[in-house]
Amino acid sequence: MNREIEYRGFDSREWRYGDLEYNRKNDVAQIHTYKDDGSYNKQYLVDPYTVGEFTGMRDKRGKKIFEGDIVRKCDLTFKTELVGVVVYNSVIGCFRVHSEQNGTTTRSGFEASDVYNDGKYTVPVKYEYEIIGNVYDNPELLNKK
Repeated sequence: MNREIEYRGFDSREWRYGDLEYNRKNDVAQIHTYKDDGSYNKQYLVDPYTVGEFTGMRDKRGKKIFEGDIVRKCDLTFKTELVGVVVYNSVIGCFRVHSEQNGTTTRSGFEASDVYNDGKYTVPVKYEYEIIGNVYDNPELLNKK
């Protein structure tokens, strides 16, 4: 199964989506964009701090979820939710949702479904995500009480 690889970055005017070219020596990031037919369009210098990778997952409205997005993660089985930032954890090699509330940091999985097992019962769990903003445009959404 192939995973769609796409990046986004902000170029001081708008978000650009496409392939990433990054020069570590100069800390320069460029997003190469493409036309609908797949042909090359343009490249844009973007702020390296704003670059995020597409996670491969979409929210409940079908919108692509990127690193740096602020999402509402709803557990449809146990009827709980949390709001957090999508981050890439390079130590374990996966995307996670990090949430801080009342001085407590929660690092939860970023998956569509899971299985809860308390040793006595096994229950399938389904998650739904909703993008409510991103850390660059809407940092106030991360209500760190």
